[in-house]
Amino acid sequence: MITGAEKREDPPRAAAGVVNNVRPGESLRRWVALLIATIASACFNIGALREGSSHAGYTFTGDVLDFCWPALLKIRDLIAHGNFTAIDVSQFNGSSEFFLSPNMYGVHPVFVVFALLSSPFSVDAITMQRVLAWSLAGATAVSVYYSIRLLQEHLGWETWRASFVAVSYGCSMYFATYVVQPMFVLCAAPVPWIAFAALNWIKRPSVKTFLIGGLPVVFAMLGGYLPLGMAATGAGVALAILIAGCGGFEGQRLRFRHGILLTFPAILGLFVVSPFLLATHQFLLASPVNATVQSGISYSAHDLANSPEAAIRSLALQTPSPHQPFEVFVYIGLVGACILIVCLTRPNPFRGVPPGERRLAVSGLVIYAVSVLSTFGQASPISDLMFYFLPLLGKMHIYQRYLLITHLGLLLSLAVMLKAITHETGRADGRILLIGSGTALVSVSYFLSVHQNAARAGGLTASLVMELISVFLFLVFLRTRNRLAIGCSALLFVNLASLDKMYDWSLPANNLAHNTARNPVSLQTDQQLRIIQYLSRHTKKELVKYVDVTALWGADGRIVFPKTFPYWLVDRLKLSSYSGFNFSQAVRKDYQAMMPISKVNDQIVLVPDWSWVEATGGDFVVISAAQLAAGAIPGHLIPEDNTERLPLPKDLVLLPLKQSLRASVGVLWDNGVFRLRDAGSWATADAILAKSTNIARGKMTRTSGSLGGARSELVVDGKVNGNYQDGGVFHSALSLQSWIEVDLGAIYPISAVRLWNRTDCCGERLRDAAFSFRR
Repeated sequence: MITGAEKREDPPRAAAGVVNNVRPGESLRRWVALLIATIASACFNIGALREGSSHAGYTFTGDVLDFCWPALLKIRDLIAHGNFTAIDVSQFNGSSEFFLSPNMYGVHPVFVVFALLSSPFSVDAITMQRVLAWSLAGATAVSVYYSIRLLQEHLGWETWRASFVAVSYGCSMYFATYVVQPMFVLCAAPVPWIAFAALNWIKRPSVKTFLIGGLPVVFAMLGGYLPLGMAATGAGVALAILIAGCGGFEGQRLRFRHGILLTFPAILGLFVVSPFLLATHQFLLASPVNATVQSGISYSAHDLANSPEAAIRSLALQTPSPHQPFEVFVYIGLVGACILIVCLTRPNPFRGVPPGERRLAVSGLVIYAVSVLSTFGQASPISDLMFYFLPLLGKMHIYQRYLLITHLGLLLSLAVMLKAITHETGRADGRILLIGSGTALVSVSYFLSVHQNAARAGGLTASLVMELISVFLFLVFLRTRNRLAIGCSALLFVNLASLDKMYDWSLPANNLAHNTARNPVSLQTDQQLRIIQYLSRHTKKELVKYVDVTALWGADGRIVFPKTFPYWLVDRLKLSSYSGFNFSQAVRKDYQAMMPISKVNDQIVLVPDWSWVEATGGDFVVISAAQLAAGAIPGHLIPEDNTERLPLPKDLVLLPLKQSLRASVGVLWDNGVFRLRDAGSWATADAILAKSTNIARGKMTRTSGSLGGARSELVVDGKVNGNYQDGGVFHSALSLQSWIEVDLGAIYPISAVRLWNRTDCCGERLRDAAFSFRR
């Protein structure tokens, strides 16, 4: 006989009342969850996916068009060519090439897999736009699917309640707003998946469930915004612990044990991404925000906070607000507010609801309320508390971004309230609200149709009318006393506003054709080909470098010249830009010293070190006609022939820089910093050696691999015979990323690096060689 006390000593899964085998009907519930997730994601993203995603209007907004989209092209090109180490290159041949940053969402597993699978092919910008749109749609589907499974399998909820929470989270107004910054959606979407995977590992402990449990954490952390990824990981684990506590675990000791065990998959996921986290941390330590322009391109939590008078937008998002700027407004919606009012005004709000679900509802409301109050800047003590005592968070404008995650707590509370409202089938709630909403609907509609100007001035809009219609219809369904009807109506009416928001992104004013005309340099293939042909005519270098000294933003608030322009041409031209801009934030300190960003006449511009540009072989400059006339470029670098200038849109000019180095003869290859010259005769080579000291001779060498007997010490044997057959030439192994290292053994001043190439054949194999020094 087993006593109750002995039962508490059983393994955790026995104490929780679960077994290892699959419960009856679980397979069917999975397919139902998959069907609901597919339909919800299709309805939510249909506008962005039609006609090859050419109507995905959010991809043409500032952050996506100016950074996210072209950055995907760049990272895909690197990974597709096996250049994984190049992702953290901070300085390439004198010009900035690609900086590691915490918003590098191109290393998300979906994009990495796509890059590897597409490596044999050329991928254009439109294809990458399509990949981005489908990836966001997939994130929506995954979020809905795992939300349903989480609530069904670990809380035992009905399908209608689980679907209400799942769809309202994965297709929320927050996600519809933040598709303009895809990294936030990619970080927030896996939260239900993280919670489900953690609970599934406890329910069915095995190596497989443990390893799979860490996968969603990897997705969240590599979504492209580390603070939100970390918050998503913590929120997923906290949600799993909360659900475990509300699901009937017995005893304080067992709950604590489960709380510890539930963190293990998350720890595994963090361990997997730890090299990336460490590299990012080290980079940020070396790349402080430019203090000169901090007020112009960076904000604190208080700067972008909501204001109390803007709280009305929490009920109807399209209601005008005098408060600017803002990150994102709190949004509940009139239907969500109606559910709160109907439930909380009852004599016993949670009658008929199990104690565990009551705790879940209260916890969800508290979490959401705290996160909302933290978005109101100096008007909220909670926001002040975070701002002054959590400087890592408070000095960055990220509070409102956490609403993408914490509104899941509100949705869980609303789902519990819906059950409480429908529990007593002998009565119907909301009579007064039904009459009031009907009266408000008629009054607002009449006033809006008869006195349009006065109505708009008072904040009465068509979207408010739609919200009132939704409330009225929901209250009508509430009186039917049918739980399924009430749940389905709540799901539809709570999400109508977000569906409308996503539909707005696919209006004609947001499509590809319209935006191509507005952004010719980024999106017009003909314009890009014109620039490529111009650059090719004026230089024969393998790597072409230019300086962009145009203002960051124009009068219309848009980028004057795309700072990521090399990424748009990544498959057609080796192009790099001298620029201190990298999404206006993270730039290495050493490079920032040479390429500082400053405010000039209230405009944020790059003020380059022209001597550095000249010394490292800068080829071209992009500049406005007004800047050129004002003498922004040193006179000795401006060519006399005005016909060499290429006019660009927005009154910009592209012109070559005049350099004596370009006229050098005998240059085999020029990457700007190192120039390989033809040594000429052996007499010339001997003369060079006679005038210099070879400090590398006889020093220790290492290599990634060699071909045949061409060992690495041949590089420093002092012999310059270039005939491979004579046995005096080193040859690396035939593999990507081959390298050779020479250890000088001490610190020396280096005046030149001279490298004698192979002369019998195959000299082109040394092209694109990169050199670096370290002490």
